[in-house]
Amino acid sequence: MIAHAIFFYTFSIIAVVSAIMVTASKNTVHSVFFLILDFISISCLFIMIGAEFLGMIMLIVYVGAVAVLFLFVVMMLNVAQQKKPMVCRSSNL
Repeated sequence: MIAHAIFFYTFSIIAVVSAIMVTASKNTVHSVFFLILDFISISCLFIMIGAEFLGMIMLIVYVGAVAVLFLFVVMMLNVAQQKKPMVCRSSNL
């Protein structure tokens, strides 16, 4: 019973902290990693309460598909390193 409570509080603290870090992180790649950590900890909480199907579906659908898709899109767009387009100034004007 004590181990169950320890795991519950550990996963809940991880879920709350990672959810806060999703919104507080300035780097979008780190934000997506925190989102994946949040989904994993919440699915572990579902498994602990006896909803194994819901926990596994959350792992497969959200972590396996949606969050990885977000990560690939963010990494492909390279939002952090995009610069403003250079304005070409003409000496004739």
